[in-house]
Amino acid sequence: MAAKRDKSAKGGGRDKRFDPEKQYDQFPSGEDIGFGRSDGYNELVQINDRRWFNDDALGNPVIRAFIEAWEQEQICISYLQLKSSTRESEWFIHKPHVALAGSEKKTGIAGNAPGFDAGQSIGTFVINHHRTLALRPVRAMVVSDGSTVGQIVHKGDGS
Repeated sequence: MAAKRDKSAKGGGRDKRFDPEKQYDQFPSGEDIGFGRSDGYNELVQINDRRWFNDDALGNPVIRAFIEAWEQEQICISYLQLKSSTRESEWFIHKPHVALAGSEKKTGIAGNAPGFDAGQSIGTFVINHHRTLALRPVRAMVVSDGSTVGQIVHKGDGS
């Protein structure tokens, strides 16, 4: 029997019975396969934060400008690393608006992108789209400012 389609849904007919979110949760968590937070994965961290820089670094005008972008204009720059083919990477790739909002219980990704509002559209640029995600680390830089958000995604060379 053919699945019922909702012709009014954006993007054409969609199967009302299909819930992709259930599929994301079928992948193993990064933690379970050796790619957890203690290994530098699955946590979105704001990096243009003064607390990460020592006095030497703060003496560099470019580093100061990087930090002041947050302090003066609320432009947040965050970093996230994920292992491909994990629950967390599936959520991030397919539902970034949920991952960036800080829904750790749902996505397995800790942290959020300050200045990101769940209603914002997300501009995404994949640097090396031609590479498969299989067996690769996925790294992303996220820039948010309270009204817009964009992310640059890089597929690594291997695990």
